[in-house]
Amino acid sequence: NTSAQKSNTEKILGCWTFKEIQFSEKVNFEGQIIKWYKNNVLCFNSDGECTSTNNENKSKPFEGSYKISEDEKTLTQKWKESNNSEEENSEIKFLDNKLLVFKVEFGTMTYKRK
Repeated sequence: NTSAQKSNTEKILGCWTFKEIQFSEKVNFEGQIIKWYKNNVLCFNSDGECTSTNNENKSKPFEGSYKISEDEKTLTQKWKESNNSEEENSEIKFLDNKLLVFKVEFGTMTYKRK
């Protein structure tokens, strides 16, 4: 018996803890990004809602929504608290039971399953 492999839509569900960021270019806000994401937990629910929490300062979670593209290669997020009402698209580079790696405009972010 063989079982069908889970889709990215299924695999992404749950919470992920930030592991590292690799910058693809020099940015002058690198320190701020590292500080924010250092203790970040990103959670995805089956209803299309997501949260981003910085566990270091115990701040209120950012709430938003997400979707995975039909081809399972793009993660689109929209944050309610953001001054920018645009959706953020990230390319899913790798996703399994333990790691989530996606490409953002300034680099590649890696999260591990919480």
